[in-house]
Amino acid sequence: VVAALQGSAIGGGAGIATMCDFRVGGHGLRFGITARNLGIWYPYSAIDVIVQMVGTAVAAEILIEGRIFNGREAYEKGLLSRLVADEEVEGEALALAARIASGSPLSARFHKQALRKLRGSLPITPEEERQANGFAETEDFHNAVRAFLAKQPPKFQGR
Repeated sequence: VVAALQGSAIGGGAGIATMCDFRVGGHGLRFGITARNLGIWYPYSAIDVIVQMVGTAVAAEILIEGRIFNGREAYEKGLLSRLVADEEVEGEALALAARIASGSPLSARFHKQALRKLRGSLPITPEEERQANGFAETEDFHNAVRAFLAKQPPKFQGR
């Protein structure tokens, strides 16, 4: 899967982009995950993808600090596969997809599976996954949603 990223890839858009095999972005891109601003957290599987992609230190910048990267920073940190001029993003993404499609689909499938397997991710227990999905039950989450809708900064209480 090839993502063409222009403008902003913030929150869920950035999360979806990290799941793609290739990410082509422009210099004007803004890329970040602002879950901390809503009092929510990402599931272990999504965090694992980010850590494998950029390492623990950059993952902490993304998830704990809520850092928004510009296109150059996103590329340098390993969040983008390609960095091009903003007006070239779509064309480069389509050309990349065409190059992939012109190869053997069996070879591509095998290599995608091998890359995933060799990442060495440890399985997450059902209890850990349940806890990771429990953010919607917190007061902080509900307060953050109300603040977001009111276009005000959230006030977190740790509950």
